[in-house]
Amino acid sequence: MATSIQNQTTALIQQTTTLTQSLTKLGQDLKPTPETIQATEAAQGDRLQRTAIEQHKYKWDKLTDGKTVAKFTAGVVTAIAALYCAKLSYEYALKQMGRPQIFDHWSYKHPALKAFDRMCGRTDTFENRFNEFVCPPGLEDRVPEIFLTIKSAQENGTPLPNMAFLGDPGTGKTMLGEILAHQCGLEFAHTTGPRIAALAERKDGSAILEIQKMFKAAKQLAKKGKGILIFIDEANAFLRDRKSDRSNKELSAALEEFLANMTDGANKGIMFIIATNLFDELDPAVKSRFSKVNRLVFKRPEEKQIAQMFSQYLEKEKTSGKTQLTIAPEVKALIMDYAQQFKGEAGREIKACAVDIGGRARQTENKVITDAIILKSIRKTLQSSTDEQEFIAGYGKGY
Repeated sequence: MATSIQNQTTALIQQTTTLTQSLTKLGQDLKPTPETIQATEAAQGDRLQRTAIEQHKYKWDKLTDGKTVAKFTAGVVTAIAALYCAKLSYEYALKQMGRPQIFDHWSYKHPALKAFDRMCGRTDTFENRFNEFVCPPGLEDRVPEIFLTIKSAQENGTPLPNMAFLGDPGTGKTMLGEILAHQCGLEFAHTTGPRIAALAERKDGSAILEIQKMFKAAKQLAKKGKGILIFIDEANAFLRDRKSDRSNKELSAALEEFLANMTDGANKGIMFIIATNLFDELDPAVKSRFSKVNRLVFKRPEEKQIAQMFSQYLEKEKTSGKTQLTIAPEVKALIMDYAQQFKGEAGREIKACAVDIGGRARQTENKVITDAIILKSIRKTLQSSTDEQEFIAGYGKGY
C-alpha cells in the first residue's frame, strides 16, 4: 500500500516537472526579441501616423467643404454688415436728433445716444485737451476777461459776444473755443469754411438749407437754456468778400442767409467764433459783426510757452502707448534749450515732434526718452520746415 502511494507521488512529481519545463520553454519561445519589439513598434508607429493623417485629412476636408466655407463667409459678411449698419444707424440717429449736416462736430447728444455711448464705453476726452492748452503770448489777461464776459451775458440775459480768432494754423484757436464752451456750459459745434463752400458748389440750394437747419437747431438748444457756441474754422473760404467772387452766386446767397440769421439769433444764446489767418479777405458785413474788442490775435508760442508745451507733451508720451516710457534725468534740465530750437514753430508742430520722440524711444531696448533721441527728432522737424519753406519759395519760380 505504502509502495503504491510512493509510486503515484513520484509519477506526479515527474509530470509536474515535465509540465514546468514545457511552460518554461514555451515562455522562452514567446519572449519577444529586440528585432520583434522594433518591428512591432514600427508597425504601431505607422498605424498611429496613418490615423493622424486620416484625422487631419478629415478636418481639412471638413474645413474646405463647400457648405462650411459658405457658412463661414456668410458669418463674416453678416458681421461686417451688422457693424456697418450700426454705424449708419448711429449717424442717422445723430442727424434725426438734432445734428445738422453742416457740422463735423456737435457736442449735444440726445439722452438715448448718451446712454448708447456709455454702453459702448465711449468717454469724453475733454479733460485731456483742457490740460494741454497753453495760453498764447499776449492773451494771458484777455482769456479770463472773455470768460467773465460770457458768464455776465448768461446771467443778465444779454447777447453772447461774437468773436474772431486770428492767427496761423496750429496756434490753439479751436482748442480755446472748446474750452470756452465747456467752462461756460455751452454746447460746442464745429464746422469749416471749406465744408460750407462745398455745399454751395452743388448749386442746388444745399448751403442755404443747411444754414437754416444750423440756426434752427441752435435756437432749439438755446430755448432749452443750454446755449451754443458755433465755431467756424478757416472762415475765409465761406465768409470772404462778395465783391471778390461775383461769379459764385450760390455762395453769396449762403453768406447773406448766414448774416441775416446771425443777427436774429444774437439774443437767443447763440455765440459765434470765426477763425482765420486771412481776416482782411472777409466780407465787410462779416467784419462789422465782430467788433475790434472781440478780435484775438493768436501768435506763435515763445520760449516760455514752448517749454511748457514740450514738457506736457513729453509727459503725455510716457503713457500714451502700450509700452511705458521713462524720461532721462538730464532732459528736464535741457527743456529751455529745446524750446529755443523750436522758436517760430506752431504748437501743432511741437506736439507732432513729441509724438515722434515717443515713437523713437519705444524702438529702443531700455524705452527711455534721452537727449540724443530728442535732438534727432527736433532736427528732423526743423529740417522739414526748412525744406517746406524752400519748396514754397521755389514753387513760385517754377520749381
